[in-house]
Amino acid sequence: MKDIYNQEFSATHLFQENAYQKIYMGESIKHSDQVVLINELIKSDLITHEVISDLRAHLDHLLFFTEDDRSATFIIDYKEGMSVTQALQNNQNPAKFRINLLQDYLSKLSRFDTLPLVLQYILSSPSQFFVKDHDLIHNELIVIDESKAMMPMDFGMIKARIHEFATHLLDFEPAPEDLPLVLTLKEFFDNLITDDSIDTLAAIYESFKKIYLYDFYLDDSDPEPPVIVPLEEKASPTGDKTDGGRNIPVYPEPGTPTEDEKKPFALAGLFNRNPPDEEKEGPNPLVLGLVLLAVAIALFAIFIPMINRITDVPPPTASFEKQKDTEGNWVFTNRSEAYGEDNRIEDFDWSVYEGEKKIYSASSENYIHYFNEEGVYRIDLKVRDRYDNWSEVYSEEILEERTSTDPLAESSSGEESLDRYAIGMEDGVTFIQEESRSGDKSIAMVFEGSQTRTITLENQNLAGNIGFSFWMKGSESVPLSFTLKGVTDDEEIFSIDRFYTPKTEEWQKISFNDNVYLSRDLVLSVSGRDLTLWIDDISISTYK
Repeated sequence: MKDIYNQEFSATHLFQENAYQKIYMGESIKHSDQVVLINELIKSDLITHEVISDLRAHLDHLLFFTEDDRSATFIIDYKEGMSVTQALQNNQNPAKFRINLLQDYLSKLSRFDTLPLVLQYILSSPSQFFVKDHDLIHNELIVIDESKAMMPMDFGMIKARIHEFATHLLDFEPAPEDLPLVLTLKEFFDNLITDDSIDTLAAIYESFKKIYLYDFYLDDSDPEPPVIVPLEEKASPTGDKTDGGRNIPVYPEPGTPTEDEKKPFALAGLFNRNPPDEEKEGPNPLVLGLVLLAVAIALFAIFIPMINRITDVPPPTASFEKQKDTEGNWVFTNRSEAYGEDNRIEDFDWSVYEGEKKIYSASSENYIHYFNEEGVYRIDLKVRDRYDNWSEVYSEEILEERTSTDPLAESSSGEESLDRYAIGMEDGVTFIQEESRSGDKSIAMVFEGSQTRTITLENQNLAGNIGFSFWMKGSESVPLSFTLKGVTDDEEIFSIDRFYTPKTEEWQKISFNDNVYLSRDLVLSVSGRDLTLWIDDISISTYK
């Protein structure tokens, strides 16, 4: 099966292997910057053709798929982002942001309703999710170890995981106008654990939507906070609330009308006023019809201008500025524009061409690149706005040529570049003088067997767009895994993975160029086997 996908993707590093699967980290052959995950699932009583078909139909990041009698191979795009915890710390609109993440989480899980419980359990783990550009991303990497596959599984375990994630998202101090909704949601998820009537992922999502959609969106413009009432209430024969007078919400089966007037907008606050006793037998059909008509007209008035505004918005304009920094990097700064009310650029698509051959691509807002060879290169940029309009491609050509001041030339000042940073080294890492690119020393990482070596650049206080680069050479030309992390007080702020193969006869420049969150230290870890890797001329720069 490898021969099929080897034409487009190459496996660079075995991530995990067990009785159910083999997982590789890999890269696209056409675009070496594109990191992928190659998951070979072995067919069994758990992983059947039906399960594979269902899983394939619902993966967002699937790049390649193939199946034979023994196994199925899924290749998915490796996504980067921050943990949900970190995202919540940085967000300025906690209530709406948190509840939107919760809705997105349940929506994504509901697609996997027909998978075996063990796969639902794996996919529902909060560790499967991270945030990028205010969107909740599912990494879709399914790791099935024997302990999970053999674990006695029931749906209550999955509900416990969902409760854990929801509790984490709702653990904050809401504004007064958000408090009723947040309390209602907390009560719903607390009751979820013991509510045996909700026994599927779809049922959880549908029950959640009854609260979330009708109250949070339809009543958003109401200056008075809506009164949140449960769909049904347990009452004594005299009409008083039971259980000491507390409201006890009872959530019905998804899609089942409530017996309390069977009104679809009960949670929107439209019908939550208690009528006089003599009217409690039910609403007047004429009044109900007029109210529903008024709601339809209001929604029409709201959404039609929005639709018109979207269709009238012109596409964005892509543009960038370019300059070469003192390290020899070309820095491309985005200057694209979006038009229309509340519009903004959502996606960036950078492409680098040598002649007609596309050699690099990126999706960051700004882009920085070091060219190893002289020549003429074309840089393309196109952008997409929030209304899903794509711009025309904006292109510029650059001439890469070496000068006496380029970093490729030996340093004439005699300054040792490594002395500019406070570098912490773990076991197996040291300075040596026998091998260096410039100055009088380099960093040597010695790998005996399969090992990971780490250095820390301390007190860098990074924020925004950074360019981190270094030069490397190896005693052996074997694939290596590089992980660059931002760390503050032992807390990981961001993590970026790359895969490169060092050259043995010449030095090679490696660059990490990304928009990062505030972090104090920069940690570089390298995983390899049976070689010595030399690192020199480390450089850290920031750009707008």
